[in-house]
Amino acid sequence: MIDEQIKELIDQQKTIIEKLSKSKGKDRWDKLAILSTFLSSIVIAAIGISFTNAYKAREVRVSEAQVIEKLVLHLSGTNEDAKKGALLAAATLGNNEIAARLGALYASPGTIEALETLLKKAKGEAKELLSDSLMDAYFNRGIEIIGKEGNCQDAIRDYDKLFKLKTENEIKQKKGSSFLSDCYLNRGVAYDRTNNYDEAVSDFEKCLQINPNYWHAYLNLGIMFGYRKNPEKSFARALEYFNLAEKYSTGTEERAEVYLKRGDFHTEKGDKSKAIEDYSKYISNKGDDYVGYFKRAIAYEMNKDFGNAEKDLKKAQRLATNPTQQEEVNEKLKGIGRQLKKK
Repeated sequence: MIDEQIKELIDQQKTIIEKLSKSKGKDRWDKLAILSTFLSSIVIAAIGISFTNAYKAREVRVSEAQVIEKLVLHLSGTNEDAKKGALLAAATLGNNEIAARLGALYASPGTIEALETLLKKAKGEAKELLSDSLMDAYFNRGIEIIGKEGNCQDAIRDYDKLFKLKTENEIKQKKGSSFLSDCYLNRGVAYDRTNNYDEAVSDFEKCLQINPNYWHAYLNLGIMFGYRKNPEKSFARALEYFNLAEKYSTGTEERAEVYLKRGDFHTEKGDKSKAIEDYSKYISNKGDDYVGYFKRAIAYEMNKDFGNAEKDLKKAQRLATNPTQQEEVNEKLKGIGRQLKKK
């Protein structure tokens, strides 16, 4: 816009400058002085136009920021119709990037519906941006549903929609391999929780094809095969997956989770010594934790080691954070106390 205004100004004065340059009765110094005056006026005008446009742009940005601030109040609320309206209003600012990023940030049924509406009419760069934001929105909402143990069929639908937006290669190029492997991991968890075991296994395996060292995929396969119908075959595979999860886990939090779940698996199988060993490793990595001491106490009790069971229960009692845990520990302590009296 600035360049066009300056060009128009130059064109208007070009004829005058040419006439003055050709006029008689003036030496070259006079002509140069006249030309310099006109050229200076063009420069001054250009600077004025620049500052005027910059000021207007700044005013627009301030106004946009004020509008967005008000829209965020609706986007962070619970009224889905208000969220949809707020996001569609954000799009009317003429900046699809703002609407797209707000939609991804506040992923919910209302904002996602608004992004889907905008995508239908979008073209070119705007369409690409909205697609990327919708991928993030579907991904984030799927995680939230799984984390809150909501209706996992909804999470599956979100990841299905994500995969319809772009091909696997396009997702990998745009978002990276980790994002793609997490999509399969999360949908696999959702399939598992809805008892779609074959689909879950397929997604976990796809996850591992992309990232062969992904400990979390092995852990989920271990948990899932730990309760499948063919115990003899499934238990062997479960242990294999748990061991791979241990091998590829790196941080203490990751290892702690593997030891806890594998300990539960050994407890379920009745392998008390291995359960105690894994719960001990869990405690070493996690530190003082109610769950670790309580579960190891149960394994000690199964192994008829009532003395160590009582010690762990007393530690769990000190670490209990709510009345339910306290009641759980107290009931166990009573039973252990009766066993100790028999000795």
